[in-house]
Amino acid sequence: MGPADFIGVAVAKDGNRIAGRNASAEALVLHRETQKVQVIPGIELQETFQEWTKDGQALLVFSATPWEARIYRVEVATGKRTLLRTVEPGEKAGSILPMRLAYAEGSKTYAYSTVRILGTLYVAEGLE
Repeated sequence: MGPADFIGVAVAKDGNRIAGRNASAEALVLHRETQKVQVIPGIELQETFQEWTKDGQALLVFSATPWEARIYRVEVATGKRTLLRTVEPGEKAGSILPMRLAYAEGSKTYAYSTVRILGTLYVAEGLE
């Protein structure tokens, strides 16, 4: 379904629109019935699709580092971005991978996960 290089990620509630990316990492919407592809303005390369909004007009996307994640609402037609939430873990020490974030649009709640590696400290005494 769709172009050979298209990878769909989020299906709209109407079942007719699929958001994803092509081999060039462009954010796209594939219209299932017509097989037409529309570029979504305003979505950055490093952002991850979460899902379509309840009204079907926008996508929830997030970007993350090991120390922070931000979730945005991006209007599909215009690319207008609205920051919904910035999340920072309570303890940042040892964070090594970008945070994973899930956001519930209706209740405005979120959950996140991080990967932390904490080392071992050895104390050597009597060395000269």
